[in-house]
Amino acid sequence: MCRRLASYVTPFLFAMASACGCARNPLGAVREWAIVLSYEPQAHPVAASDLQRCQMVIVDPDSHPPLDGLGGKTIVVAYVSLGEAEEYRSYWPQIAQKEWVVGANENWGRSHFVDVRSAEWRSLVLETVVPGVIAKGFRGIMMDTLDTADFLESKDPARFGGSRAAMAGLVHAIRERYPDLLLISNNGFALFDKIGPCLSGALTESVFRRHGPKPGEYSAVSAEDADWKISRLTSLAAKTGIPVFAIDYVSLGDVAGARDSAARLKALGFRPYIAERELNRIYRYE
Repeated sequence: MCRRLASYVTPFLFAMASACGCARNPLGAVREWAIVLSYEPQAHPVAASDLQRCQMVIVDPDSHPPLDGLGGKTIVVAYVSLGEAEEYRSYWPQIAQKEWVVGANENWGRSHFVDVRSAEWRSLVLETVVPGVIAKGFRGIMMDTLDTADFLESKDPARFGGSRAAMAGLVHAIRERYPDLLLISNNGFALFDKIGPCLSGALTESVFRRHGPKPGEYSAVSAEDADWKISRLTSLAAKTGIPVFAIDYVSLGDVAGARDSAARLKALGFRPYIAERELNRIYRYE
């Protein structure tokens, strides 16, 4: 199905991108990109030359490779979590005991779900977190954990009703307050209809290959799950003209698998990046 989909969707995406004026969106020109979120310079140093090869890099704003020398040629985007709060952020001590910090994410250590309906959380994001990354020179943010709102509202609608609307409202508030900031969603499929006009780009993970809960575990995504994700991403891109960036997770030694994923993603008009679960280096599979 994916090959059939690509045959008619990809030309349509390019037509829509032109019609929507995406030439004015700097992310539209990005083909080579990378993401480094678990920066470990001692174990996996990242050379300046690796970054200079990229037209865009997404990094943790508090722990990242040296960005000096990029000369404005590389778009640098900061990771920002909107649906979870992390213990290693500077703001954590002031919010750790808040009632709107509603539980730990057992799949990711030191990360906690937040009730995005909270006015305090909204204020923290809009007045501290986002201005902080802008002050550091980042041109955009990759908004992660958008799906937390959908997860909480689906799990307990009586307690968390309105969470999806609140998350969409927060994205709109960021766009309104910081109109020049590049906004990239990570997943957030349930919100596409509401946040699509705010986005400069969309990022997704595990279209064809995914990582498991433990290091070194990788597997293929079912055709049904892949098609579901592809249909929503191509629809979003067609409606908005924004580029779609896709991470597939493949073991470092599986060169054939990496090349296969990259080729299939490109055939859909997506901008692929193939990586291992840890995202602690820049991966090349040439």
